[in-house]
Amino acid sequence: TFQKDFWSYNASAWMGGSPFFYPPMSALAYISGGIVGSRFLNVIFGVLAVEVIFHLAYAISKASKYQFLAGILAAAILGGATTSLYISRLATYDMPSFYFLILGIFLLVLAEQGQKTGKWYFLAATFLLLSFLIKIIVLLFLPFIFIYSFFRARNLAGRLFFWKRYFLWPLVAGLAIYLLTTKDSLISFFILQAGREKVSLLEVWQTYWDNSQLTWGLWFLGSIGLLISKQWKKWAILTFASLIILLVHLVTFRQVSLDKHVFLSVIFLSLVAGVGMAELINFFIRKF
Repeated sequence: TFQKDFWSYNASAWMGGSPFFYPPMSALAYISGGIVGSRFLNVIFGVLAVEVIFHLAYAISKASKYQFLAGILAAAILGGATTSLYISRLATYDMPSFYFLILGIFLLVLAEQGQKTGKWYFLAATFLLLSFLIKIIVLLFLPFIFIYSFFRARNLAGRLFFWKRYFLWPLVAGLAIYLLTTKDSLISFFILQAGREKVSLLEVWQTYWDNSQLTWGLWFLGSIGLLISKQWKKWAILTFASLIILLVHLVTFRQVSLDKHVFLSVIFLSLVAGVGMAELINFFIRKF
């Protein structure tokens, strides 16, 4: 809490994020309600994540009559996933970081679809940067978000200028300032992480599968809907994004925090499932 001098303990060298964001937020919640208050803060972020995933699924759904259904299905899948219920009740920085990641992606979609392009791009950069500052694991997704948003902006008339000015440069500047000012602490952090215990690939896979198998079943149904509606690109992008965190844990032989990081996979699996099952329903109604 604020009563302790945690700044002098070089927190950046052992915690996976900046000590200037989530710790003060949690401390304020703790002062208000103790450990229950700190946990309740994450419950709020968990609820907000479910709300944003509804809007995101709604925005990317192609079946206009079933956009609301796509949003409801995706939100129900994300909200009902065991990993969501687990991390939204922990007083850790996972849920706030993952919420801001979803919000940043949603704002990018608004920038592609809406009129206030500059505003949405700048807000997307702000919340993606905040997500990274709270927990640096999000850095794994930023290169792919950069690449995807660049090609989308290039293919949409008048978007590339706004993308560069309001999204690319603010986000790059924020990342550069953080990385340069905390370089030594980050090196110590990664050295510490590299020295942690390693497990077999089977154990990594088993942990991942135990925490995501039901969502993958729904992903399969959603995949049918997206593929028969010829949304191959959307299916491929979302499916690949869902596998990023698993691939990193497999390559590094790390089981630590995987039970929480699975949430990053469930985000994209729920989008495939929600949007795809809405498309599947739309297909059957049109055909039969």
